[in-house]
Amino acid sequence: MKELCEVGVGAAAATGRWAALCTSNFCGPQFHGMWRDVAWHQRLTRIIHASRAEVSLARMP
Repeated sequence: MKELCEVGVGAAAATGRWAALCTSNFCGPQFHGMWRDVAWHQRLTRIIHASRAEVSLARMP
């Protein structure tokens, strides 16, 4: 699950095509143990923070 999430974060960050992107999307109770990998969350959060959203998405109401 984390690998798939990482691919999505990378693609969204690279293309600027994201509106609501976070590493916690798959961290609900049904995904036991996801919050244990703090380094993974921190790494992907750095990627998200360093990326830019496409202007048309950044101005969504």
